[in-house]
Amino acid sequence: MAARLSGRRLQKLRAEVAAEESVCWLCGRLIDKTLPAMHPAAFEIDHIVPHAFGGPDDRTNLRAAHRLCNQRRGTRPPETITPNQSRDW
Repeated sequence: MAARLSGRRLQKLRAEVAAEESVCWLCGRLIDKTLPAMHPAAFEIDHIVPHAFGGPDDRTNLRAAHRLCNQRRGTRPPETITPNQSRDW
């Protein structure tokens, strides 16, 4: 398995995801990319197939997500995800 994302590669992939996506793939709501990193609604990149299940660190496996949505999902596989539209930011 490839090494985890870090450094310039992480910055490049994060920028690609941010440029291409503005909706959280987990809840379907818009992401405000100006929020500070620790805000629950901040932009993060999420692995569709988590590392725990062998998911790669490439663009095809990455999606935009809110920080809190990403944390709540944890390492569950994508087929167990039920979209949640009830977020209040």
